[in-house]
Amino acid sequence: MANVQTSMVSCRIRRLQSTKIAQVVLLNACLIVFASSATATPGAWSATAPRLNVASSEIPRRSALLRPSSAPIKGTITRVSWHYRAPPGSRLSAYLCANQHCQYLAAEGGASNAFHGLPASAPLQFRFRLHPGQRPVTIEALGVLVNHR
Repeated sequence: MANVQTSMVSCRIRRLQSTKIAQVVLLNACLIVFASSATATPGAWSATAPRLNVASSEIPRRSALLRPSSAPIKGTITRVSWHYRAPPGSRLSAYLCANQHCQYLAAEGGASNAFHGLPASAPLQFRFRLHPGQRPVTIEALGVLVNHR
């Protein structure tokens, strides 16, 4: 009879120990999920650049760097929207760049997932080049909206 009682107590202790282990594992999993979701909070930043005179078809003209104005941004880019205004009838090639990654811009405004996964704090820059024979132009209203997670 004593062996049966000892065996039952031993089973209860093992169950309690495994329950404690399960609770600790569950608590750690919750902390990991919370910590990763805290750093992956969706957000956005926007920036503008001063107008830009573009006068060459050979050398691209670069805008000022567009950066977040607040504290360092964590996470990665999910989507970038842009806008700029060129004089009607202008013929030029336009790009938006982050580091060495550049995306051709087919229109004066739009959005792209081309920068998806790049650091959300990466500065962006417009680059413009005139088509051959095009007269110099002034580009205005340069801006970006960067969504990140």
